Amino acid sequence: MQPPKMLKQSSAKNATLFRERRKGPRYDKNYIPERIAKVENLILLCEMHHKMVEDQSKTSTAEILRKLKANHEAWVRASLAEERACLHSGSGE
Repeated sequence: MQPPKMLKQSSAKNATLFRERRKGPRYDKNYIPERIAKVENLILLCEMHHKMVEDQSKTSTAEILRKLKANHEAWVRASLAEERACLHSGSGE
């Protein structure tokens, strides 16, 4: 079995799909304040993409970010399932 490849270390920043501040990007008066810090409303981004999302809030809508997050989570689930299948089959690759 090959050792895992080391990825370049990066730092990540939390972003929220919806904001609680009225003047913040992606503020929605109908979004329940208690849900702001819930996982469903958070997305983890590298510094570069976090800045891009914050600077381009008109095009980085909550709906677009929600879709990006869902697509990435689906990719992770599929990748992990594939890895588990390889490990259980004995091939390790």
